[in-house]
Amino acid sequence: MTFVIDRFWVEDHPQGQMAPIHTHAVDLSPLSPLVERRKEYLGAWRKMCVSELGSTFEIEEKDFHGVFESELLRLADPEVARSPTQLDAALQATATSLARRGVPLSQLLAVCAWSGAAATAELGDAMDATALRALSSLDALRARAYARAYSDLGEAGRGRCGAQLVPLRRGAPEGANGHAALVGSSPALERAREAARLAARSRQDVLITGEEGAGKETLARFIHELAGEERAVFVPVACKSLPTHLAGSELFGHKKNGSPEYPGLFRAAMGGTLFLRELTELSPEVQAKLVRVLEERMVRPIGAANDVPVDVRVVASTSRDIESAVASGELRSDLIAKFVNLKIHLAPLRERREDIEILVEHFLTTFCHRRCGCIWGVSQRALDVLLAARWTGNARELRNAIEHAVTHGEGDMIEVRDLPAYLTRNLDEPSARSEANASDLPSLAEAESQLIRTTLGHFGGNKVRAAMSLGISRHKLYDRLRKLGIQ
Repeated sequence: MTFVIDRFWVEDHPQGQMAPIHTHAVDLSPLSPLVERRKEYLGAWRKMCVSELGSTFEIEEKDFHGVFESELLRLADPEVARSPTQLDAALQATATSLARRGVPLSQLLAVCAWSGAAATAELGDAMDATALRALSSLDALRARAYARAYSDLGEAGRGRCGAQLVPLRRGAPEGANGHAALVGSSPALERAREAARLAARSRQDVLITGEEGAGKETLARFIHELAGEERAVFVPVACKSLPTHLAGSELFGHKKNGSPEYPGLFRAAMGGTLFLRELTELSPEVQAKLVRVLEERMVRPIGAANDVPVDVRVVASTSRDIESAVASGELRSDLIAKFVNLKIHLAPLRERREDIEILVEHFLTTFCHRRCGCIWGVSQRALDVLLAARWTGNARELRNAIEHAVTHGEGDMIEVRDLPAYLTRNLDEPSARSEANASDLPSLAEAESQLIRTTLGHFGGNKVRAAMSLGISRHKLYDRLRKLGIQ
């Protein structure tokens, strides 16, 4: 195997070992500008790598800055620069760190190729001819030391992120495109995916409903991509973050005498998708203007005399119950009517538990890759805990739990002890309860009453959301409240 990088090459030894390459001392003192302005240099270097390598670039920003900044600081030590052995060890430490993160050697060598260009682009005059020659010599040593470090580590010592996970082994359904919110095989999720495909084939506006953390924005991006609008802009807007007195101006634009016209977010999304997160957070006045825009496909910037046409697909979302929001006046009925043809509901994770294992694998693969690929699977007991949890935060909460487990786990298998404490706090309660006297246990009616009261309290008395959480209809909940005497 031959690794090529500009003028530098390294070959495998015929017997399968890396041929020895002797590192010589290099005068690195001219590189002091790189060390002094390492933040700017590293930022420019990584930006250039991302620009050139695109989506294939696998080194996370924090890893890139952390590893290469450590290398620069080690090289700035005069003793290291004067000692071929210490210099070689410093360079190999960089390669070893990235190898264990699963970064391919070919990509690490490609990174070296842009070191000089980034220094010239960012530091300019600070990099004179002497400094550039020193950097060129350093890059030659880098390529050789990096390749030798990978060879010495061998396959066993490198990141194992491509390895299959056990005991989990179920692929994401075709068409999910890696979006976590769309990973799963449950009928409820398939209905949402099919509705997304239908929406993508048209330019109609879409309303997505579902609880917090269910993945409404992810579904909106999925529709955008399915429509073949990858090159068109996707503009997400958190309606809650728009100040009430400025929301109209931000969405539709404004024109003031003596100032350049601000086009607004609708025109910023021309030809693409405008995603309005939490529609109920917009004031009734702004909602009324939005109704007109959806009808006429025209916006009138505040302070302007004329309308401006807009070609934008609007995808809106809400985690609120629509009927309750309309009844309370938080959501205009004529606005909801504009989305009557395309409504998509993302069911909560607790109603599609068959998707949990698949999501666990998806998230485990993601975080395993970022953390060197050290974790191969989930123990059965830990999986049982994950399957039994209520996941009120839905896929987002599950994602956080897996990230926590990967971060805190010390073995090659996620165990119960690695999961967030709140998921495992009551694991020992069943054995304790088994020793209790039967007279201490609540009756079925008492247990049901307590469950309903707790659920209502959690949702602030909202009976519609409480019924959804309990898995019963609203009418059934009203019936149980009446029979149990709960006001």
